Amino acid sequence: MKFKEFELSDIEKLSPLITNKISPSCENTLLNLAVWYPSYNPLFYVDGKDVYIRIDDKNGPVFSLMLCSDVEKSVNKICEYCAKENIIPQFLLEDDKVLNEFNDKFGSEYFIYEVRDAAEYIYKQSDLAELSGKKYHSKRNHISAFTKKFNWQYEDLSDINKEDFLMMSDEWYADNPQKVNAETMVERNGIHFLVQNMSKFSVSGGLIRIDGKVVAITLGAAINENVFDVMFEKAFSDYPGAYAVINREFARRIKHELINREEDLGIEGLRKAKLSYKPHQLLRKYIAVPISIYNSSKKLHMDTFKGETENSTNGLLSRFFKDCFFIQKDGEIISQLFVISATLNDNSVGYIYAAATKPEFRSKGLMRSLIEKAKEYYDVLALKPAEQSLYNYYEKLGFTTAFYNNEITEIKGNNTIEIKKIKDIDEFIAVRNLLLPENSLNLCDEALEYVLEQYEVYTDKGDLKQNLAVFYVEDGVVNIRELLSDENRDVFVASILKLTNCNKLSALVPSESFGLRSGMIYPSDNGVNYLGLALD
Repeated sequence: MKFKEFELSDIEKLSPLITNKISPSCENTLLNLAVWYPSYNPLFYVDGKDVYIRIDDKNGPVFSLMLCSDVEKSVNKICEYCAKENIIPQFLLEDDKVLNEFNDKFGSEYFIYEVRDAAEYIYKQSDLAELSGKKYHSKRNHISAFTKKFNWQYEDLSDINKEDFLMMSDEWYADNPQKVNAETMVERNGIHFLVQNMSKFSVSGGLIRIDGKVVAITLGAAINENVFDVMFEKAFSDYPGAYAVINREFARRIKHELINREEDLGIEGLRKAKLSYKPHQLLRKYIAVPISIYNSSKKLHMDTFKGETENSTNGLLSRFFKDCFFIQKDGEIISQLFVISATLNDNSVGYIYAAATKPEFRSKGLMRSLIEKAKEYYDVLALKPAEQSLYNYYEKLGFTTAFYNNEITEIKGNNTIEIKKIKDIDEFIAVRNLLLPENSLNLCDEALEYVLEQYEVYTDKGDLKQNLAVFYVEDGVVNIRELLSDENRDVFVASILKLTNCNKLSALVPSESFGLRSGMIYPSDNGVNYLGLALD
């Protein structure tokens, strides 16, 4: 197998092989792969009517089976190639017969995990074009308000207006500097590439004008005879309702039965928006890695963190192996870390957790290289050093202390109140959000589910929730990992001590000043932040 880079001539030559496939995935289009080439470095190899796609991922290449007719033959062929190249075979699968066939033939040999952020949203064309029924009531209201406020018109993209189209695109990126990074620059360049080559690759698009000014644009191309891919959509925030209008107007002109509006990339606002249009199908994606890789990750974690049980480790890996950055040698992970999604001041943050290296491979720069790789995927990283001595190590990697806690070991008085255990994740999240201070690192819901499984979580009994504690008991001491309180903190803690029959405690509480160092951030942040549940 000799994989090669994409060229414009390849897109034209291989298009017949792609459009004959029945999968609705946007990743099956060479045009889409060519647009995102700078980000994912896709390579391809053709064997008869099968097209093998190789995409760079954080832990090495991943091979797509979506355009291969014989799963068993293709997997064996790729495994032979990986053995010669000394790389681990990893496979990208989608939720269809390919996944089922892979499971039937190789399920016992691989660990398969879902990549939710890569799931594609597929809609009925008629739903987006007509917006009929109760479920689209709010969308119709947005369009109605837009129409009452603005004198707008829709135009199909053409040679006549393409320069106006591109000018709006460039202006959108200039107006949203907080969204500009290496990947969005690839996106911007992709828009230019598609517009300049729209006749060659059957690209179509549209725009909305208000008093001559272009305020919204959209662009896409067919995946096959049944599915159309909307690749880009932009609108100025000064014109509320513009997204709903351009979405509907373009859908009305699409002749395909289904419309693929691609993935949400894990962006909370984008996910909410895509779900609000009630997708006909959520095309889920999975990655399969050899079970030996998964088992070595589990062993490295438990060998490094002696207090971890097999159950807690299984809970960690089942949720977050997808977020694991690792280095392997001879099919075994020798260094790894997990980067878990979080937010700080409404900004996305990657929280580094459970960094571990096998003893015989330490002091060789492996962890440094993993952190540098994580920086390529996250603009902001946070972590809590396992030991105070490691603060100096992370400072050399560009991290600065940014999170502070205070510790309490005593309370005043022994009055108690009625408290109750939280078992439901939605209640845990709701109470925590109610009491969480500003400038707090807030882990994703999936991480909080893991916390709820591992620790005891209590709040006030009754409707008024003024306190929250996450704790465990060890050697007669109540170790409170997080204590959030509006009032009556000491009474609440006394109630926990009574419940657990303990008289000693150690509790971490938010600091309003530069208290105990409890975490670091990259790039530097000179504020006083609260780390919250650090999962350490």
